[in-house]
Amino acid sequence: MVFLFDFGEDCCNDINSRIDDPIIGEELIHSDAINSTSEPTLIDDIDKNGYIVHDEEEIIETGEINDETQYFVDIDGHLSHEDNETDPNDVFNQSFEGCIIGEKFNDAEDAYNFYNEYGLSKGFGIRKHYHNKHSGTKEIYRHIFVCNKQGFKCRKQTTDNVKPRCIRRTGCKAMIQVTLSEQGKWVVDKFEDEHNHPLDNLSQVPRQWSHKVFHRSKECKDLVKLMSQQGIIPSAITKIVNAYKGNLEDKLTRIQCSAIVGEERKFNLGKECHGIIMHFQEKAKVDKDFYFAIDLNTDGTFKSVFWADGRSRSAYNQFGDVVVFDVTYKTNTFGLPFAPFVGVNHHGQTILFGAALLENETEVTFTWLFKNFLECMYDCPPISIITDQDMAMGKAIQKVFPNSRHRFCAWHIRKHVIEHLQPLRSRFFDFKDTYNKWVKSQNISDFEAGWEVLKEKYNIDDDTWLGKMYKLRRFWVKAYLKETFFAGMTTSGRSESIHSFF
Repeated sequence: MVFLFDFGEDCCNDINSRIDDPIIGEELIHSDAINSTSEPTLIDDIDKNGYIVHDEEEIIETGEINDETQYFVDIDGHLSHEDNETDPNDVFNQSFEGCIIGEKFNDAEDAYNFYNEYGLSKGFGIRKHYHNKHSGTKEIYRHIFVCNKQGFKCRKQTTDNVKPRCIRRTGCKAMIQVTLSEQGKWVVDKFEDEHNHPLDNLSQVPRQWSHKVFHRSKECKDLVKLMSQQGIIPSAITKIVNAYKGNLEDKLTRIQCSAIVGEERKFNLGKECHGIIMHFQEKAKVDKDFYFAIDLNTDGTFKSVFWADGRSRSAYNQFGDVVVFDVTYKTNTFGLPFAPFVGVNHHGQTILFGAALLENETEVTFTWLFKNFLECMYDCPPISIITDQDMAMGKAIQKVFPNSRHRFCAWHIRKHVIEHLQPLRSRFFDFKDTYNKWVKSQNISDFEAGWEVLKEKYNIDDDTWLGKMYKLRRFWVKAYLKETFFAGMTTSGRSESIHSFF
């Protein structure tokens, strides 16, 4: 075992200030590099941390020492030196505050790893305490890393049946503070090394949370990213990785797995367009009828994408008379609306005509989508299309599919009826029967006559919800839609049910 000493002026003064124990050494043999003819001398002191310390004046008598000369003292009593070289494995054996304050790092993560390695060599774990930001730019300029026993946990009131958790924090003051300098380096400007608790031995300290570093290793990250790209969820990835590793001491947790996946997605943010194009090009090599269209921003970043494979296009040619379109589902990764085009075949089974990820749900975006859908389907618009009651979507349908019959989802209409007409049902006991008879009118004339009766009897204004729905009667009233083919569908439920599949 070898201990490193840097006999610069500051460090030597620090050593002398810490000498307070009696002489316990036997003899000191100087290296030939210092003085090949010198005789062994007595060791004068040992510091309170157990490190062998030599009197500065006594060593100077045996040879000239520069500020940059470093000495290695072997526990067997041998002394040697190297100029301007430091063994990285022994750097943490220097328990001198002056040797740590002023250390510089390229980023805060390097500083965290430095202090974590220091804690591993001493016998304690660490954690990130807090950071400071500039009030204007919100840029982080300071990080505080502390011993994991810093502070105290608030004791929660528990019932008699719940066993209280063990209190592990002791209010330890050990910490390190790094601040961003004007040169862009993170510099240690505050360091406390006094602990108020026993330190762990070498066999126990690797069990500390900060020293379980498997989730930060390149092997683990590559494995997690590979499985995430294949669509495996984090909880399943965690089980697979732990079974593959087989180490019960340092297991990957679901939170750590999610953090790795989230970091990868954040890194790829803005680069999705290239990945999507490459993926679709691979699909097009296998499927000659594969179609896709991508809408981009002026800077080339991703906005919206639509795609349909050859099987979907073939299905549309046979069963594309009725299309159900809905955008209520959003993906977890980027929060983009997912919009599938769905139909039904001659067996009553749901079939997919195409799908899209949209930037937003505006008229411009829907117009772009419907135009590409029409082009993909060989410029053959559907006979009828069923959607929810979205005005932007309705305007886009009128522009791109002017000859298609647009119908509102009956389920959404019934939902709004319960919400908006409950006050009328409460005030008038016969309103429910009158309303149902009016809605189920078999012809347009009966419907129009029923509206006049309903309007006068219950004092319904044109600016109420029911008055506005009357203006849109062509999109939801049975009397106006019974001449159009809808393949037995009146709701967008098929589109919504396929969301669970995706």
